[in-house]
Amino acid sequence: MAVVNYTGGQIARPKKATLTLAVADPAATITLTGGNSQVCVITPSSATLATAATDIVNAVSAAGGVFSELIVSSSGAVVTFEGPADGKTFTLSKADAGTNSTTLTTTQTPKSPYDVTDVLNWSTGALPVDTVDSIDLENGSADMRYNLTGLAAIELAAPGFVRRETYTGRIGLDPINPLGFPEYLATELSLESATYRIEATQNDQANQFRILNTGVAAVTFVVQGEGAGTQVGSECVYIRGLPASSIVTVVGGSLSISPLSGQACTVLTLTATDSTISVGPSATLSGTVSLTNCSAMVKSSWTTSLTMDGGDVEITGSAAGVIVNEAGNMNWRSTGNPGASPVLGSGAILDLSQAPAALTISGTIQMYAGSTLNDPAGRGGNWAVKTVHCTLQEVTIVTRNDSTYTKS
Repeated sequence: MAVVNYTGGQIARPKKATLTLAVADPAATITLTGGNSQVCVITPSSATLATAATDIVNAVSAAGGVFSELIVSSSGAVVTFEGPADGKTFTLSKADAGTNSTTLTTTQTPKSPYDVTDVLNWSTGALPVDTVDSIDLENGSADMRYNLTGLAAIELAAPGFVRRETYTGRIGLDPINPLGFPEYLATELSLESATYRIEATQNDQANQFRILNTGVAAVTFVVQGEGAGTQVGSECVYIRGLPASSIVTVVGGSLSISPLSGQACTVLTLTATDSTISVGPSATLSGTVSLTNCSAMVKSSWTTSLTMDGGDVEITGSAAGVIVNEAGNMNWRSTGNPGASPVLGSGAILDLSQAPAALTISGTIQMYAGSTLNDPAGRGGNWAVKTVHCTLQEVTIVTRNDSTYTKS
């Protein structure tokens, strides 16, 4: 078994391609299609090949979008396309109409220190070996940007995937390219591992680590460190593809779990302390959720219990289990109903003021001294309250006018 590190040892070389014109037809079009299906349509202004080539250069240069990544030039009847200097590949196809006749040829393949499928970028001079090697990233800064699906079928051996705080590189790409168009390459590093460990630092940036788990067995995913200083929605670590019975632990870090609709995953246990957390609407929290002093957004449903102790949690998902708010602000913004008999500890707030629709809270809301139930518009329906070890004067209840209260 080997522990493999990503070193980024390859040189950077851009991809190049040429479009050679044999016939230019001013009565018809040449269509170029870029990586995310963006098209650039050119009608030659002249049958002169050099003029038509210049027309193509001008049109592509003005097209923006995916074409803005390319350096385009012409010499005679030949148009040259050069990709980004870091070795990012590009895809380009052409279609000739009328009597236009062109030939598209790749003249230089790219190389990149950011290509995860290039063996020179790994410490062993080879890709990680299936079921034999583990990945331990440390003492490096080379990003993992390109061919991110290249390791999807490689199952890592124990201890799996580890990112040390001394590794400062980025894993994955932003879904929106810095030039403003939707990224057409894979944006997540595909991995198959039973365990992931991310050592977070205060220097980590939003969306710095984007991982897609491709395995089917339960996963243990841990983020730990001093990287929690981000806002909800700007988490440093992103994970999706977690299978049933997976366990997620975050201490002093920030994590986004399957943030988008359609990104199904299942987490049995989610435990977070002093962290920033978001959970997407297609995730399922099938077991217990415990959030201590966290800033969190929970868009998913949960089936057993959600406990918070301090912090600020916004709920847009619905509960089939119990809410226990020991302390902190729980802002309920879901159309789904809270679980039966919520518990509000001392200092806890259950804020229903922004609920988008009428709710039904079954059972009895248990309120300890110093807790607050904020329901000024009566969104919570006809709820029942029980004060626990305190009087009604020791809790705060904000509700609509003309309500009826019954003591039992």
